[in-house]
This record gives sequence, structure tokens and C-alpha cells, in this order.
Amino acid sequence: MIQDRPVVLEFGSYTCPIFCAHIGPMEVGAQHHPEAVFLVIYIREAHPGEAVTEHRTVDDKRRAALRRRADEPLRRTVLLDDLGGTVHRAYGQAWDSAYVIDHNGIVILHQAWTNALRRGGGVEYRASGAPGS
Repeated sequence: MIQDRPVVLEFGSYTCPIFCAHIGPMEVGAQHHPEAVFLVIYIREAHPGEAVTEHRTVDDKRRAALRRRADEPLRRTVLLDDLGGTVHRAYGQAWDSAYVIDHNGIVILHQAWTNALRRGGGVEYRASGAPGS
């Protein structure tokens, strides 16, 4: 249940090398912070090509997301954005961005690269009065 828990929201896709490079460190962060909910929003392919093409259907996107989970130790919950990128656009449409949202639903940290969360920024929500602070 997400209510009353901080959320770490990350955007990425199979063909985004930055996202893929940070899968392991973000998994470690999720393991170290079970009080938070870690979610990945699967967006359009950053670099569609021969191996993973542009998504023409939601099923295309689902297959790419499942393939990413199979190829990497990605245990966080993965949610699919729609083909129009509605959620991605609502959060500014930056590539591989990440947000920490406190238990009141307030964005308290936004990083253009998830590597900032890897360095400890993702635990900033503890200072926000979230449960467990």
C-alpha cells in the first residue's frame, strides 16, 4: 500500500543506457529502504532500433518491459505509461529522471539522473516527517 509511505518514482526504458546502468544501484536502494515504495514508469524507448523497436501498441511496450526485467535484476514494480506518454509528460518528460514523493504526496526531491539517488539523495524524504523519521 502506498498511502502514508514515501515513493521513489523513476522513469526509464530498455534502450536508455543511463536507466539500465542504474538498475542495480536503485535495486540496492530499494532493499535498504523498505519503508518507501519504489516504482519504475516504463516510458517510450530512448533509442529504438533493431533490437527493441518503437512501441506501436501497449503490448509492444509490455514485451519490452518484461524483457528488461528478464535481462536485469529489476525487482521493483514496473508500471507502463500509455503510448502518448501521459505520465511522463506530467512529470516533465526528462529521460531517466527520478522523484521522491513524501507520504503527503509532495515532491520533495527531483533529480534529472537517478545516479543522484544512488549517492544518497533518495533518503531525503526521512527529513520530511515521513513515517520512520
